[in-house]
Amino acid sequence: MCPVNGIINEPVIVTVKVCDQAKGVEKDFRCELEVLMIEMPYFKDFLIKDGQFISEVEILVHCDLKIFEWLLLYARKHIDPDAYKECVLSTSNVLALLVSSNFLKMEHLTSECLEYFCKHAGDIIASPFSLDCLGDSLVERIALGLKLEELDKIKDKKDKIKSKIFFKKIEHLFDPEYTSSYCPNNAAYLFRCQKCGKVLTRNISVIVPCLPNRFIISRRGDVIPVHDPMEPSGKELISTDEPSHQCIEANDYSKHSHTPTSSITFSNLHCRSIVTSNINGQITMPVSQKLTSFSCTELLIQWFMESGNWRDVFWKLWATINLQVSQ
Repeated sequence: MCPVNGIINEPVIVTVKVCDQAKGVEKDFRCELEVLMIEMPYFKDFLIKDGQFISEVEILVHCDLKIFEWLLLYARKHIDPDAYKECVLSTSNVLALLVSSNFLKMEHLTSECLEYFCKHAGDIIASPFSLDCLGDSLVERIALGLKLEELDKIKDKKDKIKSKIFFKKIEHLFDPEYTSSYCPNNAAYLFRCQKCGKVLTRNISVIVPCLPNRFIISRRGDVIPVHDPMEPSGKELISTDEPSHQCIEANDYSKHSHTPTSSITFSNLHCRSIVTSNINGQITMPVSQKLTSFSCTELLIQWFMESGNWRDVFWKLWATINLQVSQ
């Protein structure tokens, strides 16, 4: 073993053997130890033990040769800036670079690839490349990086990733700390009233009317509805008091083409109409005879069964928690 100091006068060179299984070829790449540890932190645990360089270690990486060469040029950009000029992101290489950089813990490059992906998502999705290589954490970051108006414009005929992104955005809405310019409210406190059967949040429950006889008059003279939240079903914790995240599997449900019903309810507040196409829950009989508990998961499944896609489920949830009130 050789001691690793803060400054190494003669750089320690490490050999990385790269196996390109698709082409059936191998190639040895040589790189400075410090570069690997700083730019590719994944290797650090294999190269350093108790503060000392393990010289006898053999590194074998399964990767496309051109992709790894690109990654190495990127990692050595401060040492060889001229060679780094060849490192250009494109729709043909960004997926491989994104997955590889994420695996090697090259966070800065991963962020650059994600930014490029979000900016050119339409072209990347339209390309012949599969997106199955993108893991859950990367899809999560893509969902955070894509604005709704951008996502809606993307054409994804084969549904390579669009449904996954909308599903992630649904999960975001259940984060009690979530808020954004396009969605000021979240669904962390979603509940169903056991009296009127409407699906509400704490914020909109003081606006949407319950049954005609369920209201109070405030000191200012406003009519305030009084709703009675159902108990959450099973182990779910979503209620008007305790927030929780909801997660359901998107691939376990059959697709149906039922058309959701809609209606308009008028409140007792002066000159104020409220569109409630999503909150009514399509109840055709007294709620006390039909439902005894409420499950956000089951509600989302129901909406998915009706629409057959997570985009419509997202917008239905969005419309439910961001009730539009017209004066």
